[in-house]
Amino acid sequence: MKKYRVCSYLIYDLSDKETVVQTDNSLSVITDKNMSIFLKRIENNDYISEQELHEEFSERFTSAKKYLLDKQIISEYSSLNFSVENIYFIYNGNMNLQYLPRKIGKIKVNIYSYESIGLEAIKENSLIILLLNKYQPSYVDHIIESSSPKNWYIFTIFSYGFRYYMDNIYSLIWEVPKHRDHLGIIQTEISDTEDRISYKKLVDYIIDKDIKFNIEQPMDELDWLFLSNLIFIRVSEIFLMSNQTYVSDSELLKVFKIDIKNKKISEDSASYWELTQ
Repeated sequence: MKKYRVCSYLIYDLSDKETVVQTDNSLSVITDKNMSIFLKRIENNDYISEQELHEEFSERFTSAKKYLLDKQIISEYSSLNFSVENIYFIYNGNMNLQYLPRKIGKIKVNIYSYESIGLEAIKENSLIILLLNKYQPSYVDHIIESSSPKNWYIFTIFSYGFRYYMDNIYSLIWEVPKHRDHLGIIQTEISDTEDRISYKKLVDYIIDKDIKFNIEQPMDELDWLFLSNLIFIRVSEIFLMSNQTYVSDSELLKVFKIDIKNKKISEDSASYWELTQ
């Protein structure tokens, strides 16, 4: 059965006879009372079927559907945005939760500390945003290993070497670099100064000795706001349910380095670690 995505819109009664409908790209005034009632009823829906439109408008189905599509109140359903149905924000270490959105588009953001959720509870067709304030690569490995056959999309952000880094979007069904590839390149590219070498060796040594011990960056409120904003802008660029028509491979493969204290970011493209050796 054909279905349509219900886009975000605002609806407001000007009077008993006129109703304003505003979307991201359109503004209209309608005088059709049945259309007004219908839009108020479906505004919190994610989808609506063609059969429901037929039942609602009967002989006016064609003109009603054209209006809804033209004004971008509904849009053709497709497999864009990877059919993400659930979003999980999972973090470790200290976290200021006040800057995290509770919804992206119309999808609820489920927020958990790493220790408070079992991966078996994560549903299929989910986006997992993993924020490692304390860097523990075994967490990423565990999630990747658990992602089959649930069709998870994994977006990892982690603290390492006094910076934060964003991985490329990862899915088990794609042939793309993994987290360990990005980490290997970061470790290879760290400047050959005494301080940097000492940091890498020290981190490797600590993780080998005690996987639960790690270094965490001190963060103030502005730092948390900056980082949270970058994370969810990136998620919205790829996964926000909208009328975007195409997401390129190069967009999916972007990786970022974030200097929290100086509020600067740099961008690169993910590659396989062994290809850089």
